[in-house]
Amino acid sequence: MRFLKCALLAAWTAGVCRVMAGDTAAPVPTGPSVIHNGDFKMVEKVDDADFPKNWVAAQGTVEYLASGGPGGRPAFKLTGEALVRQPGACSLAEGELYRLSLLAKTVKLPRNGGAVIVHNEGWKQTSRLAAFPSDTDWKKFSVDFKAVPTARGRYGIAIQTRGADDCELYVADIRLEPLSAAAADGARALRQ
Repeated sequence: MRFLKCALLAAWTAGVCRVMAGDTAAPVPTGPSVIHNGDFKMVEKVDDADFPKNWVAAQGTVEYLASGGPGGRPAFKLTGEALVRQPGACSLAEGELYRLSLLAKTVKLPRNGGAVIVHNEGWKQTSRLAAFPSDTDWKKFSVDFKAVPTARGRYGIAIQTRGADDCELYVADIRLEPLSAAAADGARALRQ
């Protein structure tokens, strides 16, 4: 009888642990990325040089590396004070959960010296990835967030660095994925 009680207690405990693990497990994306050309593969000529379509180098030194990312993937390299962005990139469902993820590599990047931001039309930040280590090889970073309100339903993506002239942030394969059916229904890429 004692063995049966122990077996029942063990089975109940295992069931509770599975339920608890299910409650705390990270949500799984329910749809494709809503950033058009987040892999930087589609390029166009800008001032006689190739640059990813829909992306704008807005400040400082931003280089497009056609095969400079992990596994030969395309990547951006930002040096010193720099900004590259995709304005009006997508629409999101206000209050719904999304995941911003990317691959990044850093060289001499100061604390809080780099950020990848999802923002609304008033540049109110809805999500920010900024906890990059000073020096790291290619690594995946991600953050889950709820979309903040915006006036016309548009959100942009910005990659920014601040710091000494020799600090570098490399970024590849940016994704913005819905984490629920409602998030997927309200999200779409606005650029083609």
